Amino acid sequence: MNLSKRLMTAVNMVTEGFAVLDVGCDHAYTSIELVRRKSPCAVASDVRPGPLKAAREHIAEAGLEDKVTTVLADGVPRNIIGLLPENIHASLVITGMGGMLIIKILSEAAELLERFDELILSPQSDIYAVRKYLAERSYVFIDEAEILEDGKFYTLMKVHLRKDDERDKSTKPDSQRESLAVQLSDAELTYGPCLLRKKDETLKAYLIKRRNVLTDIKEKLIESGRGADDTRIREIDEEVRLIDEAERYY
Repeated sequence: MNLSKRLMTAVNMVTEGFAVLDVGCDHAYTSIELVRRKSPCAVASDVRPGPLKAAREHIAEAGLEDKVTTVLADGVPRNIIGLLPENIHASLVITGMGGMLIIKILSEAAELLERFDELILSPQSDIYAVRKYLAERSYVFIDEAEILEDGKFYTLMKVHLRKDDERDKSTKPDSQRESLAVQLSDAELTYGPCLLRKKDETLKAYLIKRRNVLTDIKEKLIESGRGADDTRIREIDEEVRLIDEAERYY
């Protein structure tokens, strides 16, 4: 079994010795690799019966039925507290989903998230929205990775709740939540505070590629007769401004 570069990066982000909930586990390859390498046990959940059946078969082939539990669930299983061993740290892993779906899963999990010491997330879209959602709820970005695989860029992030703030974030007014996100700039929310601070080279390659794409689009729009006050051109100019801000880190 060979994991993709993206999934192996997610495996590497999980803290040694942490139990794992792998939401949207597909064929459970990530859960299997985690238990083989660093996790005492894992719960592999998926909303689709077909992939979950395949997951059980792969787990059996690996001889890990006693360490990897499968659950048919939409998001975080409601009985996850009982499925994970007591008095052991746990990691929630969600990869291969759109950002808005990840936000929905986290929102619906509510107090169940308190069981997890860290979240490993890899949204395939709406990455800014995911970072903003996490920042507004007092999550701290511990690590991030930008992966180029088969010509496509993927972002992964590792976060946990602020240790000095144990209040229920769900009760905070929107104005207070917003102030937490303000601690990160728009460039950091868009491209990643950890990635920018460590001057990630793969992210730099993405910024260059994205700037070139935007430049081409803008030139074609101008050639078609659109002016500087055109909505799409203004959006492009704003994104280029964020790229400029991000590139100042390098």
